[in-house]
Amino acid sequence: MPDKNPTTERKPSGGWRVVPSFFADLFWRVFEAVYPVCYRTGIRTMRVGLRVRRMGRRFWRPIRAWGERLYEKYWLPSRQRSRAEREAFRRDRKRAHRWIRYTWKRNRMLGLWRAIRLPFQMLHRHHRLLLGAFDVVVPIAAVVVLALVIRYWQSATFALRLTYHGQYVGDIADEAVFDKAAQLAEGRVLNVESGFSVDRTPVLTLTLAQRDDLLDENNLCDIILGSYGDEVKQLSGIYVDGTFIGATDSAKKVNVLLRSILDNYADTHEQTYMKDVTTSFVQEVQLIEGLYPTSTQLNLTQLKTLLTDRHANEETYTVQKGDTLTAIAQAYGLTRKQLLSLNSTLSADEIKTGTRLLVKPSNSYLDVQMVCEEVQEIAIPFEQETVPDTSRYVGDNYVKIPGVEGINQVTYTVTYMDDQEVTRTKLSEEVVQQPVTQINAVGARTVDNSGVTPGDGVATGGFSWPLPSSYSVGETYGYQEGRFHNGIDIYGDYGAPILAADGGTVVEAVPYGYNGGWGLNVLIDHGNGYMTRYAHCSSIAVTAGEKVSKGQLIGFVGSTGYSTCNHLHFEVYVGGSRVDPYPFIAG
Repeated sequence: MPDKNPTTERKPSGGWRVVPSFFADLFWRVFEAVYPVCYRTGIRTMRVGLRVRRMGRRFWRPIRAWGERLYEKYWLPSRQRSRAEREAFRRDRKRAHRWIRYTWKRNRMLGLWRAIRLPFQMLHRHHRLLLGAFDVVVPIAAVVVLALVIRYWQSATFALRLTYHGQYVGDIADEAVFDKAAQLAEGRVLNVESGFSVDRTPVLTLTLAQRDDLLDENNLCDIILGSYGDEVKQLSGIYVDGTFIGATDSAKKVNVLLRSILDNYADTHEQTYMKDVTTSFVQEVQLIEGLYPTSTQLNLTQLKTLLTDRHANEETYTVQKGDTLTAIAQAYGLTRKQLLSLNSTLSADEIKTGTRLLVKPSNSYLDVQMVCEEVQEIAIPFEQETVPDTSRYVGDNYVKIPGVEGINQVTYTVTYMDDQEVTRTKLSEEVVQQPVTQINAVGARTVDNSGVTPGDGVATGGFSWPLPSSYSVGETYGYQEGRFHNGIDIYGDYGAPILAADGGTVVEAVPYGYNGGWGLNVLIDHGNGYMTRYAHCSSIAVTAGEKVSKGQLIGFVGSTGYSTCNHLHFEVYVGGSRVDPYPFIAG
């Protein structure tokens, strides 16, 4: 027994390291508890395995010995005899071939005679080999025959032997098959007045038949129609929602026609905002090959008209004197309520003679359904924010940062049917552009004349903007709509302060009157060959002969004189002639 409390252990790289005695003691305690259980379990398993093995040997030993005795007594001798017979057959065949070739070279007639006798001689000599093969083949053949017989009787069933127009047609499961086939045959007859009718008097006798050989209603329908000779023809019947509407001689051309109807609809109605467009018919269209009366054959032009013209296959009735709604409805297999629903504009109280009533709607018109994805861009309104601007005077408001609407892209799956939207389902939604908030700046600077010395009349030689609350210029200097405009018009709010563009002496200060269209106006001489005029004022704050300083209040915005709105008409004179004032104040 190794030490239970080791204190050191060997390191992989050499040397020793200390191991805590607690963990070593724990390891050996677990080992002493688990090892006896594992040992007893393993020994027990080995003993049980050996016991089972001995029992198996005792059980299979007599069976094996019995099988070996059967093999040695019956199968082995037969196998050995069969092998000896095959070897003898191969030796005799080679010897006979050599003898025939030798005889053929010496005497051809004798060689031919021996070649003819050879199969019979080999059959007589080695008949045991043939009988052995026969013993193997016969049981296998018997099993195969038994399986075929069982399969035959399993698939056999009682049926009805059908004789139609004096000729045997085939076997059917029951009378219902013939009734359905007759209904299908009658359904393929559109023109009842042509005299074509289906004989419903078959001869049925009980018989035994295979299920796979029984006729179904479709095959029987072709056989029934085929008995009418030249009145029927092999065609492709077109069915809309199970209703027969006609037949053509080419199913391929009909498929091309149907595809062209869908493609033309898509080309006509598809828009740039649509994608993944698919078209289909609402009704189910079927092409069934078979025999159809020749009177039902249609060309492609007639077929296209039936499928695309909503009124092409309708049936109407003209009201005669003495007719009633109930009598007309019963004549066409309808109820009074159904007749009224087909003619929505018809009054339920009375009908007039000569009125055309719809008694049978079109059963061939195809409604086209178009399914597509539509992407719509919905504008997201932007918010607005107002901030003060101390660099501009009160009333001089402007848009500092223009707002931009956002874009919300929404994808829908939309279904249209005959130009009408039927359903709309939202697939996804994505904001592709965020809105930009609009920043509106509001002038916060007030007119302060405390720093200006009124009446000094000093001209600085440079002009300032005369209406600090607004920089919106309307009409400019020059020809405007066939007339010459001598200044610029600066739009402003009523009563907004007007300041002197530069210092000088007030030459004119007209506080009332029309004054040639200027209305209330002020003219200032700046003493250096320059003068400025301020027109259409609502009131003025200076008098003639008064000296003013640059930026001094001289009046207020109005619309006096020849004016249509509140604004300041500003003019600049140089040497007595009016010039474009904008370059003087734009900086």
